[in-house]
Amino acid sequence: MLKAIIFDVDGVLIDSMSFQADAWVKTFKEVGINITNEDIYELEGSNNKRLIKSIFEKAEKEPEPWHFEKLPEKKREVLEFDRIKPYEGIQYCIKALKRYFKLALVSGSHNDTVNKVVNKYFSNCFDVIITGSDLEHGKPAPDPYLKALEKLDLTKKRVHGN
Repeated sequence: MLKAIIFDVDGVLIDSMSFQADAWVKTFKEVGINITNEDIYELEGSNNKRLIKSIFEKAEKEPEPWHFEKLPEKKREVLEFDRIKPYEGIQYCIKALKRYFKLALVSGSHNDTVNKVVNKYFSNCFDVIITGSDLEHGKPAPDPYLKALEKLDLTKKRVHGN
């Protein structure tokens, strides 16, 4: 029996992919790295650390420690958050599912961005929220999903019904 559903944010609950990519393109340009939105789409779901490492590698450059703190901050500054909206009907869907299942949110985005989205559009909908800021190894590694299951109190035994 299905007990919980885990959702992503960007591109699943909210139509934000192009705005996120635009913000990263602008941010990397400021440190002399020219990328396209497609470069970001290939890494979508990654946490900031993995995304920054990958973009620097592709540019054959080495990121400095400050890049991991300052680039995400700059990206959040230039992100056109007010233009980001939930997909039509998703709020109704989430509220309907909440009546029957535990709901978790697992996102590669920074906790500031995720919390802003949740507070604006999905208040009191999710039992657990895991962001790209919460773990060393983010998506696509299984760590964020396993952490969500742990916080939902759905261990492997309970998931498999043993």
